[in-house]
Amino acid sequence: HQGSEDIFWEGQIKSVENAWIDMAKLFVSYRCDPRIPNHQNILPHDLAEKSECHKMAAYLEKEYKERLREPIDHASAAAKNDELIEAARENNIEKITKLLKNHVPMLPISAEKDPLVEAIRNGCQNAVFFLICAGTPICNCSIDDLTPLEAAHNTLGLPAIFPAMMRKIYSDRLIAERSKIPQSEDLHLQLAEGLDNIQKSILEKGDKSRWHILPDSGDRSKQARKILVDASELGLSLTVQLLGLEDFELRPNHNEASPIEKAQEKDHYDTLYALCRDLKLCPYAKLRKSNEIMERLEEDLCIAECIIFKKYAPAEYVLLLLDIDEDKVQDFLEQALKP
Repeated sequence: HQGSEDIFWEGQIKSVENAWIDMAKLFVSYRCDPRIPNHQNILPHDLAEKSECHKMAAYLEKEYKERLREPIDHASAAAKNDELIEAARENNIEKITKLLKNHVPMLPISAEKDPLVEAIRNGCQNAVFFLICAGTPICNCSIDDLTPLEAAHNTLGLPAIFPAMMRKIYSDRLIAERSKIPQSEDLHLQLAEGLDNIQKSILEKGDKSRWHILPDSGDRSKQARKILVDASELGLSLTVQLLGLEDFELRPNHNEASPIEKAQEKDHYDTLYALCRDLKLCPYAKLRKSNEIMERLEEDLCIAECIIFKKYAPAEYVLLLLDIDEDKVQDFLEQALKP
């Protein structure tokens, strides 16, 4: 009943709907960006419209269109990832906040350190909470061969709250992903059983937990690839990352479904990015129809390549990229690829 009645907000009596709109205005005033889609690649105003919150949708769409006039410089933002890592090490919440507001990505493909792992290793509890609330990946292993869960359990001198906290965070995320599996279908039975088992195992064993596929179930890697495809289709990013930790051959054979394609078809951008970053799957293994999500991925991959190139290439080649002269870059690549 309380949810249906008028409420007292900012010194005035307002309807619940208008109070939520005021809450959204407050978030936007603190630079929450309505141009950023959620983990399912859905924009805030589309999500509000889907929930039949029409006034909220109208307000968010208006803010979205106004901000489209201010393009985000993703390349400059990605180049500041090292500053984010340093801020995480120092437990500098103010600097982390400033960098995230300026669209600095938390874990791009070009990253050489994971800010969440660095915060855990240095016992920075506030930074850990802040990064997790901001949506940082919680199971990356492609940088230091060490996941945040493993860092929390194996760093000497950390308070017991760190491993307990990471177990709980993993468990909650897996429960949320488990809820996305359709209850009425048996198509994802192996995926559902695997998620149930590893979620309970993480609570009990922490970083010693593993995704088990029984040896008597035939080709274990083939079974794992089937589970990976199902998880990619449903947008289960943490599940995808956990499968990547195991000793399975996850690259699809020529006659098998591609997890990259499944994630692309359903617009699961975070999952698509995790497949490329954490599992090292190639987004160009098969020719596929380009769409908005693939264009976004290609832009991010290009930015990552340029950052890595500038960092490690000889100085005379770096000069070619300073103004991103596409003709010069193309000429350089053609020369480099000649036999």
